[in-house]
Amino acid sequence: MNIPVEHAQLRRLSRVEYLALANQGAFRDQRVELVFGMVVEMGKLDRRQRESVRVLNKVLVTRLGDRADVYCQVTFGADGESLPEPDFYITSSDRRSEDWVSQAALVIEVADSSLAYDRNEKAALYALSNVDEYWIVDLVHGELEVRRDRDPERAIWRTVTTHRAGDVVPPLAFPDLEIAVRELVEV
Repeated sequence: MNIPVEHAQLRRLSRVEYLALANQGAFRDQRVELVFGMVVEMGKLDRRQRESVRVLNKVLVTRLGDRADVYCQVTFGADGESLPEPDFYITSSDRRSEDWVSQAALVIEVADSSLAYDRNEKAALYALSNVDEYWIVDLVHGELEVRRDRDPERAIWRTVTTHRAGDVVPPLAFPDLEIAVRELVEV
């Protein structure tokens, strides 16, 4: 039974506490991430999400080659007490000294049942973090939301554009990499 806790102060976890619990097996066989100090359960990927992630992974890795590192569903060192696991993030190829990457040219979430979460909490988190651009592959509406020009003081993105199946969108960091929205949403 899921009963929300509304009338009590919740205790947030630090990254260190979260990682210690994870290393002790507290989240074994669970898909979870740390967002603003809270352990958030991630839903299971449905067939459309898996297919969109598969297609996007192939597109990014093939077309970017050695120009960048493409991380797929790997922990990202976001700002503050957060360790989210975005569907993708792209970094320059020379970042290998950290435990986890904390800067990304682009973060991408593939959203179906998680759409509201990705548009709100995740968008705010990435605006606070060292992320240049944030995309949401919206499988519900068959669109790609592109967020640019972050304002970390207010945890918002100043520019949000929506692209449909006939559009082609290049990431800011790789203007020659044209990604057809149709490839991502018509799976």
